[in-house]
Amino acid sequence: MLKKLDVYMNIQKTMQLLVVLLLTAFASACATSTMSKTEKTEAYNQFVESEKLEELKSITVFKFDGWSSLGTEHLIISTSVNRPYLIKLKNRCYDLEFAQTIAIHNIGSSLQAKFDAISVEKNMPQKCYIEKIYKLTKEQKKTLVKIGKEEKEEA
Repeated sequence: MLKKLDVYMNIQKTMQLLVVLLLTAFASACATSTMSKTEKTEAYNQFVESEKLEELKSITVFKFDGWSSLGTEHLIISTSVNRPYLIKLKNRCYDLEFAQTIAIHNIGSSLQAKFDAISVEKNMPQKCYIEKIYKLTKEQKKTLVKIGKEEKEEA
């Protein structure tokens, strides 16, 4: 009878520990995104202004090498020479923030604002037209990726 009680107590302690670990994981997951989509979009737009990013009409000799989603209206595209560019889309591109792959719709070897588009490879791909292209430094890219991932300071 005493052994059964010991086993029960061990199971109960294990379950309590599991609940604490799950709550901790949930709390830290909530802390990874501290801004709403609207707040992030505004923060990216403010970053463009404060950093006085150079707006380009096109990226010549464009060779796509990778990308990072910043939400539904912004993404960072990297070229084969490891140069990052901030892309502002004309409208929201649904599922962009969760996409694993994107397609780039361009003509020739350049990427042009106002004419070219990206799409998320889902059931019904939607073309998301590029409104603006900004040249970034690697440090600016790191800063942009961090936006919304820091914990908010409590007032």
